[in-house]
Amino acid sequence: MTKTISLAELQDAHPYGVYSERHGSYYTLDCDNEIGYFIKLIDGSFETEWNWVELDTMSEEEAEYICEVAKTISTRS
Repeated sequence: MTKTISLAELQDAHPYGVYSERHGSYYTLDCDNEIGYFIKLIDGSFETEWNWVELDTMSEEEAEYICEVAKTISTRS
């Protein structure tokens, strides 16, 4: 069974992150400034395991969107 965390707990742990309704994920940057995300589950909770963005596997439009999300996060920290 997947361990889960609430959005509030995730925001406490990663306060500079951004929730994306578009992708149903909470994006944040790790200590090396790599873009990671936590997936929202059907019950509204989030997985606790990091997932990593692979920009080279995305469409140009999606990659641009994620880069904008990363810029937003970096200006908050």
